[in-house]
Amino acid sequence: MVKDNFLKLGPLGFLNGLAELARGFALQTGYTPYVVAIARSNIIASSLLGSFIYKDKLSVLNVIGLLMVFMGIVLVIFQ
Repeated sequence: MVKDNFLKLGPLGFLNGLAELARGFALQTGYTPYVVAIARSNIIASSLLGSFIYKDKLSVLNVIGLLMVFMGIVLVIFQ
C-alpha cells in the first residue's frame, strides 16, 4: 500500500519541489510584486481544471473574475 501511494504521489511531490525552486529563483531575480501576482494566479488553472475534470459549474461572475485575473497578468507581462 505504501509503495502504491508513493508511485502515485512521488511525481507530484517532485513537480511541486521543482515549482518551488522556480518560484524561489523568480523571487530572487525578478520584481517581487509581479512574481507574486503571477504565482497567485494559479486560481485560473484550478478553476479550469475543476470545471473540466470534476464538471464544476462556473457562474458568470466566476468567468468574469477569471478573465479579469488573466487580463491583469497580460498587462503585467506586456507592460
